[in-house]
Amino acid sequence: MLLSIEDNGPGIPSSERERIFAPFHRISRDRGKSGSGLGLYFTKQLVEQFGGKIWVDTEFEQGTKFYVRFPKRVEPDK
Repeated sequence: MLLSIEDNGPGIPSSERERIFAPFHRISRDRGKSGSGLGLYFTKQLVEQFGGKIWVDTEFEQGTKFYVRFPKRVEPDK
């Protein structure tokens, strides 16, 4: 199953893309705003615990699209 979520916000600068899933990381323009920098970190941890993958496609000043892919459900042998 593939899920995508997108916005039309300011996007994520290329210099920040590798770190957005790191704990406590806040992109530079958001550092003065409230938040812990843990949302994407916890989301990635949860997705990966279920065998999935999360990634981002973003263009600076053009918005961001996150993708989450979960493996096809496999029924246990009976």
